[in-house]
Amino acid sequence: VDDRTKEAFHKGRFTGIPAYMKHIRNVTKIYMDDNGESAANFKYTVIHSPNFKFPMTVGEELGFSKEQLDPMVKVSKNIGNTYSGITELCWALEHSKPEDRIMVVKYGSGAQAVITSVRVTDAILDVVKSRPTVDQLLESRQEIDFHTYNKIMRKKENIHGVTNTLFKE
Repeated sequence: VDDRTKEAFHKGRFTGIPAYMKHIRNVTKIYMDDNGESAANFKYTVIHSPNFKFPMTVGEELGFSKEQLDPMVKVSKNIGNTYSGITELCWALEHSKPEDRIMVVKYGSGAQAVITSVRVTDAILDVVKSRPTVDQLLESRQEIDFHTYNKIMRKKENIHGVTNTLFKE
């Protein structure tokens, strides 16, 4: 753990301010400073998105353009918190070309943030052709009400033998 991140601490139940913003901001600044990077070096950035507003705010503060933050616009704004950020990363990869770079910043609910960068390879061209894209999946999605969701979860419970205690009637 880097001493420079210790000032970002968890206060109370909600971690949006100060913990989320401080962790994301600090780990990104440290990464960029230590590696001679700038926002301009990345095609996209994927920032953990507990909601649409947080990553957009901190991303713009860190110098990323709205275009670089498109994974949050195209995914998080449409489906909310994906928790892992993998859907946003898939979207970014699908819209990248070989040699593009993507910054990925993960956040651990008040504990810490982790950052990495990805350089896209030629393999992305075959991967994108081999399956539906995130855009296609978002266009084909169907919104369901809670009752329908609960029925689906119960079917899944019966198939996989997993008990879902959150959705009992």
